Amino acid sequence: MGGRALTAARFAVAAVVALALSATSSRADAQAGDANAGKAIYDRRCAGCHGDKGDGKGPAAELLAPKPRDFTAGLYKIRTSANKVPSDQDLFRIITDGMPGTSMPAWAVLPDRDRWNLVAYIKTFAA
Repeated sequence: MGGRALTAARFAVAAVVALALSATSSRADAQAGDANAGKAIYDRRCAGCHGDKGDGKGPAAELLAPKPRDFTAGLYKIRTSANKVPSDQDLFRIITDGMPGTSMPAWAVLPDRDRWNLVAYIKTFAA
């Protein structure tokens, strides 16, 4: 094989590998969560601010400015979608990174599975 042919072959192999990795990454990014498992995490980590009903009226809410998000309304500030409903990835990102300018902490310390379960449970409030 000549130098150009070898370079083209290497490029083709690299392109196939990159495509395969991006397909795997997309599937991992869109994991379905278990709302029932998410409820237990929500009760421990989120209800203190967002409330048992997800209405933003937890016991700590009166001490926070701005007030915690009311999940029952299904309206979110941060979203990549054109409509008012955020994608699962949007919710996962906010849970992971927190919300700048608010009291919402980053929950990256939780395993990915727990955060995906929280996404599934939070979505039940607006259902």
